[in-house]
Amino acid sequence: PSVLFISLHRYNDGYFYPGPSGALENLGKDKGLGYNLNVPWNHSTETDYKVPDDNEYVYAFERLVLPVLEEFQPEFLIISAGFD
Repeated sequence: PSVLFISLHRYNDGYFYPGPSGALENLGKDKGLGYNLNVPWNHSTETDYKVPDDNEYVYAFERLVLPVLEEFQPEFLIISAGFD
């Protein structure tokens, strides 16, 4: 419970890393319950994947990420920006 994990990632119903563990419903477990926030992107069409744009990221940060960080009050942040 002293570590908060937040992930914004391509999800497409669990077919991409981190797979099913990246679902919105996965909030952590045991003592860590409530300390995991997944923002899974499911944007797709039948033929192609559509990348979330800036507006969607801003919305996710304003409505989810920043309020959670304000309540958790971390002492420091580690950011991993993967470009797979």
